[in-house]
Amino acid sequence: MKAATLKILCLLVLAALLLPVAIACKPSSDDPGTPGGTPGEEEIAFDPVLRFLVTSDLHLRTTANDYQSYETLQKLYRTAYAYSEAQDYSKLDGIFFAGDFTQNGSTAEMTKFFDFVNQNTKKGTTVRAILGNHEYWASGSQYREEEGTRYGPKSIAATYQKYTSLGGYETVDAHLIISGYHFLILNMDRYNDDYTGSKFSPAKLAWLETELAAAAADDSTGKKPIFVFQHMPATATVNNSSQSSSDDNLEKIFNKYPQAVDFSGHTHRPITDPRSIWQKGYTAINTASLAYLGVNIANHPTYDKKAVVAMDNEGNREYGDIETAVRNAVLYYFVEVNAENEIRLVVYNLLTESVLKTIYIGGVGDPSTFTYTNTRKQISEAPKFPDGAKLEVVSTTFGGARLSIPQAFCTDTVNNYRCEVIGPNGNWVKIYYRLAVQYLGNAAPKSIPLSIKALDPGKTYTVKVIPVSTWGKEGEPLVTSFTTKSISDTPVPDLFSIAFNADGSAVNTLTGQKLAVTGKPTVEKNSTLNQYVGVFNGSSAYRFEDMPGLYGTISTGFSFEAYVYLNGLPSGRLVNPASNQEGGGFGFEHQKDGKMYFYCHDGSGYLNPGLDMPTGQWVHLVGVFDGSSVTLYVNGISASVPSGETMKSPSSSAQYLCIGGDSDSGTGSSFMKGKIAAVNLYSYPLPAAAVANLYNQYK
Repeated sequence: MKAATLKILCLLVLAALLLPVAIACKPSSDDPGTPGGTPGEEEIAFDPVLRFLVTSDLHLRTTANDYQSYETLQKLYRTAYAYSEAQDYSKLDGIFFAGDFTQNGSTAEMTKFFDFVNQNTKKGTTVRAILGNHEYWASGSQYREEEGTRYGPKSIAATYQKYTSLGGYETVDAHLIISGYHFLILNMDRYNDDYTGSKFSPAKLAWLETELAAAAADDSTGKKPIFVFQHMPATATVNNSSQSSSDDNLEKIFNKYPQAVDFSGHTHRPITDPRSIWQKGYTAINTASLAYLGVNIANHPTYDKKAVVAMDNEGNREYGDIETAVRNAVLYYFVEVNAENEIRLVVYNLLTESVLKTIYIGGVGDPSTFTYTNTRKQISEAPKFPDGAKLEVVSTTFGGARLSIPQAFCTDTVNNYRCEVIGPNGNWVKIYYRLAVQYLGNAAPKSIPLSIKALDPGKTYTVKVIPVSTWGKEGEPLVTSFTTKSISDTPVPDLFSIAFNADGSAVNTLTGQKLAVTGKPTVEKNSTLNQYVGVFNGSSAYRFEDMPGLYGTISTGFSFEAYVYLNGLPSGRLVNPASNQEGGGFGFEHQKDGKMYFYCHDGSGYLNPGLDMPTGQWVHLVGVFDGSSVTLYVNGISASVPSGETMKSPSSSAQYLCIGGDSDSGTGSSFMKGKIAAVNLYSYPLPAAAVANLYNQYK
């Protein structure tokens, strides 16, 4: 036996006895390592004789905003060949996309995908894309009314025709042999809107059984892996796959072939989750989405097993467009096999263009040697905060506080932090769940922000933060206390506050960042206010372009303040003194009827309480969103309407805050004529008494 093989077997035995998980060693308590990475992992000698790349869920689009899908495809190819060609075994034998390689399976999308693949695949690399549910959308929409299903004969035939002709495939399903190894390509022809728990017709399943038997007969040892690719996973395997998004029939077929190694997509769950590898009667592996990620929240009463929740990269739940916030969490696998038929996975990070970690699967064919089994949950350890770590109170407000949670660590992955808020009487007031986002690997933040809102002013609260692992194990909490601001305090803006300079520029005083300019706004010294103010001529504005990083903070509550002087009624239908409304967002809007409105989009539509707006004089405006209502204050007088829980962010092309107008996909619109002395953004909803304190400063 080769020395390298003996070394690998010894490590696998040790892993089985101690902790059979993907990460090879445990960091010390004073060295938590890189969140989501593999601290201290020992490099093991491994000489591949086969290497292929596997990924899924690219969702390639041909729209003006394609969510970087084409750029991701280009980067995937570039990094895949660069990594492979730099190794001693320099071949890239295959590239496999486990479904949803397009957004809706249109001819334009498939053409763009296959044109790139055909032009950029190097000699010696076999490429195969697998049909997912998204590939049926275009044809399904065309024939659904006629056939009553997205998966009727005409829809399937039209999808197959595009797939085979544009992909250059002789058959829809395929049995390939690459470097002596068998590869089976299985394409779904059902989905849960028509079939519960079944994603493959009986004919498809019969084909799979026949081809598995043929592949197994080619290897008398039963140890040589047979690689299978399809979009939907087998039920209750990788990531506890739920019946609605998996197939109930696959496992009983695969269980006859312990040497089967099955790759699936669809879940969009991160491959840094240890549950992405599952072994029992065979080996199942969840592939990495190249588009958005969905993450369950371990031990959450609703979003633990039965639901997938889209999250952004600061642990926020994203209620709007789930594809914008987690686009940079892009990982994929290289699968390598050595001459002894042992397998390792190399996890590559497209964001950093480097290897994140290496996972040793070992040999397949004998289930008694499998280490990635469900017993990992029982023997996994609870997460732990580093020694000396503290739960930091960053700031307090009238109705809450902003905290910073240091990242915990464990030998697996920390999934989330359950944050329990305890009131002065000792009872629970709120529970927040913050995702640890350690699925980002070495790009994970060192700390996670926590915004607590809707508390009473002038009272002391205790916060207990419990780290929860991917397996649901809970560690010892961090605890701290804070006292909310008294109602007599004057609010201080904490996200944005404009200042105008004598040279005509404007800055965010909280960061010193200079604002961009549209047109030619000017600045003048106002002797009454004893400060410089912005002057706007109806075609000019300033643009605060750092807003995209703030939407997560203000999604469940904020306050927006301005002190403005409007020359008169709008010459057209409306003008905006300060706004970022474009498919979402918020802002002040002065309309022809003489009223000022505060617009805020709660996901279902814009809400816009309005009040009479004096012109030819300075007026104090405050808009407040608190997760249950939208309120406008004009010189201390208020109007309010009920709302949903979360503000919807503006479209990705218009996420700046426009001072003197409204944001759009260009540099602004709906410009006002008049003056502005102040624009402030607070990360929390202001109570009426606090708004009165602000107004009293200008009286």
